[in-house]
Amino acid sequence: RAEADIIILLSNAGAEMNKIIAAQVPEIDIIISGGKDPLSLPAQPTPGSVMVQAEHSSAGSAGRQVGALQATFNGLGGLTGYSWESTRLDPNVADDPEVAAWVESLKP
Repeated sequence: RAEADIIILLSNAGAEMNKIIAAQVPEIDIIISGGKDPLSLPAQPTPGSVMVQAEHSSAGSAGRQVGALQATFNGLGGLTGYSWESTRLDPNVADDPEVAAWVESLKP
């Protein structure tokens, strides 16, 4: 921690492998997990850390889930709390007007 206050790992190794990584590198505060083995709820792979599932990785389902993690840290960079919300992007979720306009601008 000489160089970083907070360490976030983005990994596609899968939840089980990410737990092993967390045990070997206890300085990791947050793991955003991807991969084949899904994690339905946030997990605490080591004390003072949290792991959440970015999205279940399977053919035809990419980009259908979005998550929002809000984490709080103390003055020393230690994780003190978090909240996680995962939302399935289906027809009930409205398009963002700015993003939709940008996508339209890319069409020939």
